[in-house]
Amino acid sequence: MSSFDELIIEAGVNPGTGMRDHYDLDPALIFLNQGSYGAVAKPLKAAQDRWRLEIDRNPDGFIRDRWPELQRASRMALAAFLGTEAHLIGLVANATSGLQAAAMAAPLKPGQKILITNQTYPALVNILRHVSVLRGTEIVTIDLPSTPESGACLLDRLETYLADDVGLMVVDHITSPTATRFPVADVIRICKAQGVPVLVDGAHAPGHVPLNLTELDADWYVGNGHKWLGTPRGTAFIWSNERWLERTETPVISHNFGKGFETAYVQYGTIDYSAWASIPDALTWYRKLDQAGAFAHAKTLLATNYAEIADRLEADLITDPDDPGMMAAMLLPRDYTADMAIPLRLALQRDHGIVAVFIPWQGQRLIARLSCYSYSSQNDLDAYLSAVPAALHSLRG
Repeated sequence: MSSFDELIIEAGVNPGTGMRDHYDLDPALIFLNQGSYGAVAKPLKAAQDRWRLEIDRNPDGFIRDRWPELQRASRMALAAFLGTEAHLIGLVANATSGLQAAAMAAPLKPGQKILITNQTYPALVNILRHVSVLRGTEIVTIDLPSTPESGACLLDRLETYLADDVGLMVVDHITSPTATRFPVADVIRICKAQGVPVLVDGAHAPGHVPLNLTELDADWYVGNGHKWLGTPRGTAFIWSNERWLERTETPVISHNFGKGFETAYVQYGTIDYSAWASIPDALTWYRKLDQAGAFAHAKTLLATNYAEIADRLEADLITDPDDPGMMAAMLLPRDYTADMAIPLRLALQRDHGIVAVFIPWQGQRLIARLSCYSYSSQNDLDAYLSAVPAALHSLRG
């Protein structure tokens, strides 16, 4: 039995408050924002530390000689989890890096349109703005309501937008600001019928919703590991459809430029490879938690409380209340203005010991976004419900 297996057995799995012991989260804080930067479990930190030690014992030997085979093992483990083949996966440090690589690979022609929605992640919008300047294209935004019906609205309107000369459709699997799960399979099907390539921003999807990238058949799919898979930070991937492999270069052009997707993504700069090497360990830990019902616990907890919290805060539902997954968002009343996003977040942490995120929306409004994870409890959500109005009151003086 490996030492990592022993760590998992020693840790045990007890969804809810019992899981807090397996994370280094400050016991004085309630953590309701797994969806931003994640929280790494102690067994995974120990696994990563062992990889760091292996690297530092002989950096040359590890990076030059061992890493090519180890990264293949990591990609194979990830491919099995994602329902795809290892040679279609490249490891990247974060979703933003992978999205840049995919956007640069898109076969855009001058005068064509890039379709996005008003819920597209801001960093990705910036990438597309840059690509648009380089390629002479135009970004067109599909305005969708910030309601649980936004996914259906996207499908209703999509074909009208595709009637124009569209060179790329960009869609979130689960949006960051609104925690909306878009019907990406249907979006891909509709776009494919029109010959329009699709880039899926799946930053919030791996570990959150089931994935089979072969069946999904996007053109590019990019995902993070540090959010819902719970991997060490710096673990993300880009998946390219076979037809675009030769176009999809690494986000940093390095020694293996032009040598093909699989070779290029082995190594493209000196980084800490311990996070990528830890992927098989992270997937073992994730499956252990999943088998123990840790994620079912988190989803049930949020589904049970989300609509009530929104009602008590007089907020409008944005995420599907029947199936919010592990992350949900609500549009707060107009008393909460966009410029309160940072002050409210800081007041909630300073005065109430709660870590949560607030997102400016449409220039004036404010979104509250909640995450539940394996370590979350009913007490956490009860505390949040009473603390948010109190924090608003303190800001008003």
